[in-house]
Amino acid sequence: MINPCTIARSAAVAAILALTPTAQAAEITFKKTECEIAKAGSGCGLIFIIGDIVLGDEKQFIKVLSDNKVVEAAVVMHSAGGSVPAGLAIGRKIHEMEFTTAVPKDWACMSICAAMWLAGSRRFANTHSAIGFHQVFFQDAHGRKSFSSTGNALIGAYYAQLGLSDDAIVYLTTAMPDGITWLKFGKARQLGINVEAVDDTGRPVAEQKVAKPLPYITMPPTVTAPMLSPSMN
Repeated sequence: MINPCTIARSAAVAAILALTPTAQAAEITFKKTECEIAKAGSGCGLIFIIGDIVLGDEKQFIKVLSDNKVVEAAVVMHSAGGSVPAGLAIGRKIHEMEFTTAVPKDWACMSICAAMWLAGSRRFANTHSAIGFHQVFFQDAHGRKSFSSTGNALIGAYYAQLGLSDDAIVYLTTAMPDGITWLKFGKARQLGINVEAVDDTGRPVAEQKVAKPLPYITMPPTVTAPMLSPSMN
């Protein structure tokens, strides 16, 4: 898997992180870093998913992987959610490739984005990241939301594929369409969801023993995530 320490060597990371989320579609970009194990012609690095997830983003994600011959990556996310089919397809690919996932300080990953984040072989979050879950819903032309039994069945099956327990699946799908369940480190541990927590310096928080924490990725102070919970603690 990707060596998080190599990510810190990239001087261009800050420029990419300065991108603000779009309200139309996710911007999916790749930043090359060194591979943990040299592989001729292979790509290793950071994949940024910033903005709403729409149908077609799953194809763009695959294209980014193909164009850059990506074999090792940390997928860094900032999104309020979006299309369930697209998000599940991206999540399954993350799981298949055993990529790491991360939500940096003051970034939010909600709804289907949070489901994508769960697909990481290692999941990183800053103590001031916001990761939120709720039920799948339909929304009509007037903005009215209604529960989707089919969508929630698909989400439940996907969570089971990721190895989550029944208790975890129930907890993550409890919030109504207009609500949200913010994941906290303590609750994640209680549910058996492995989350590696890093503080603002990129070091593990006191109660967690993390062998190789993901280095803190600096976020410009003028860019904030929507609907942030106070913290992950």
